[in-house]
Amino acid sequence: MGNNFTYTLTSSLILLILFNSIFTLIPFFNDLGIQYLDEVLLLYTLVIILFRKKKNKLETIVLFALLYFILISIIQNSSSVLNIIFQSVIHLKFILFTIYIDKKFSSNNLKKLLKFIFLITFIGILINLVLQDTFNQLFDAIVHYRSGFSRIVGFQLSPNNLGFTIIMFFIFIIHKVRYVRLLLIYTISTIGLLFLTGSRTSILSVLIIFGLWFTLQGRVEKLKYIALIVIITPILGYFLVDLELYNITLANLEHANDADESGNIRLIMMYYAIKILFMYFPFGSGSATFGTVTSSGSYVYDVFGLSSMRFFKETSGIYDSNWASVIGEFGFVGLVIFCVIFYRLYKYTNMNRKNLYKLPVLSVVLVFLISGITMPVMMNGYTSMLFALLLVYFKKK
Repeated sequence: MGNNFTYTLTSSLILLILFNSIFTLIPFFNDLGIQYLDEVLLLYTLVIILFRKKKNKLETIVLFALLYFILISIIQNSSSVLNIIFQSVIHLKFILFTIYIDKKFSSNNLKKLLKFIFLITFIGILINLVLQDTFNQLFDAIVHYRSGFSRIVGFQLSPNNLGFTIIMFFIFIIHKVRYVRLLLIYTISTIGLLFLTGSRTSILSVLIIFGLWFTLQGRVEKLKYIALIVIITPILGYFLVDLELYNITLANLEHANDADESGNIRLIMMYYAIKILFMYFPFGSGSATFGTVTSSGSYVYDVFGLSSMRFFKETSGIYDSNWASVIGEFGFVGLVIFCVIFYRLYKYTNMNRKNLYKLPVLSVVLVFLISGITMPVMMNGYTSMLFALLLVYFKKK
């Protein structure tokens, strides 16, 4: 009885965090301030770690990283102490969620919760496809058009978060695949769904995962399908050339040498992150100064003449590149710390030495690293939570 109650309570908490965009539309939930639930959970997890006498290596590294981020930022006087502490914790959201879920859920309970999340996701996709723009209007979601159709947002109310969820489902179902034909079917179906979201990063992630899994298949299995892949690839390429998705990507690449001219905020953020990396080498500009929720009015934007740019005035898209934020705020030393964290995270979640689960864990980590270029995956409550759920699920399998 007690275990069932705990599972129901923690699962409800996680669902409220994942789908808070919908729940906040309901006055009762909005008045409760559920949009801040993920921060409350972060602080709760942090307190538990601090007072735990016996800490594992991952927890020790997290505390060291947090202490370093706070101290180096206070020394640099990058922002108010409260902003520095808050933003430093936010940077570690994904890892704190992983630690929390690992302590609270069994493998079976995680499997049930993930299946429920995926079920809700596909119901949202179906309803969105039927209602089209009316769906967005019902849930007060912005309509984004790409290639002549509106990007589906599902109950995530975000095309990128929906794309990320589809990728997680893809990894969830293929970890036991033993035949290339099934892998091809799942991959093509997933890419088809991702085209509806218009998420280019998600499509790239799936292709990389497919390549990773395909290279590890048996030689005979691979040879049988190489011819099929060779035939499909140019046909798919020809089809993509006519899509706006392709044209936008090509335009971004053409303006790669002039970030300001490109009008692409992700490219702009990465460009200036590199400039900050060298100007404030090796520690970065400090917490709460660049591409984070607490960076509004940062002196860094004045230094580089960014304050007058529309994106920074409206704080539109400046949080999208997680790696740009890390590079800018914590520099070379911060990058090294995050590399150590991800390495320890991989070791921590890959304690089960069976090969069956090493590959999906690696796939999840790769998606997370790739998505961090164009999405705030480490600081965003939705992506951090979903990532942590699937990662711990494979750890406990």
